[in-house]
Amino acid sequence: MGAIITRLIIPNFTRQWQDHQKELEVKIALTDEINKATSDINTATALMTYSAFVNKTDYGSAFRDWKVSQAEIASKIKSYYSNNQLIQDWKNLSLAIEQYLSLVTSRLPAKISSLYRINPLYNYSYYYDTGACLRISNVLLLHKIYPQTNPINIDNRDLNTYDCGRFYLPGIPYAQQISHHYPIKHKNDIDWYGLIHIEDMSTNMSAIKGRQNSFANIQKYINNSKDSLLDKIFRSKFDIFQ
Repeated sequence: MGAIITRLIIPNFTRQWQDHQKELEVKIALTDEINKATSDINTATALMTYSAFVNKTDYGSAFRDWKVSQAEIASKIKSYYSNNQLIQDWKNLSLAIEQYLSLVTSRLPAKISSLYRINPLYNYSYYYDTGACLRISNVLLLHKIYPQTNPINIDNRDLNTYDCGRFYLPGIPYAQQISHHYPIKHKNDIDWYGLIHIEDMSTNMSAIKGRQNSFANIQKYINNSKDSLLDKIFRSKFDIFQ
């Protein structure tokens, strides 16, 4: 009887141990892939902010690599887990990263009038409005993902000023987050207004410092989201081994 029990228990225990090892190896590989993908695109973005020292084609290539990695990681999470919250967390993290990248790398002229001197026949106003509304869209999506960053210190006059309703931008439908006035901004809050109107305050040292602080705070939220996702990935069980 003892020999029979041994023959049944030992193979089962061995199989469970092997499954555990395989699961651990795959989880480590998946978290490494997430770390590499997010680190690579963040590094490319940091270099892009110093436009004189980087080829914009290289950044475009880095962004395409990021999109490929993003899709591959999403596919693996879906394959390994039935926990829909994990894939939603990855989608939110990816979306936050891309909105942050757009805010960091986009550039608008401080004065439209200076552009008209270059080519008075070109519709620079439309170009400027598109860029401004894109930034508002970036801000609204980031605020939707991280609502704890209240208050959102812009008001709905910005939407009217740039006529954002004419553009199809994913963040604009969340414009109800915008107040009808400028709420009081606390010292450690993200200055969303400053991130939209970067060029208007480009020479103001206080505004520059505030903008740097805002970008740093957004990066903290993104890093915390990534760390939380990685922790959930390790704590959750694989469906393929159950």
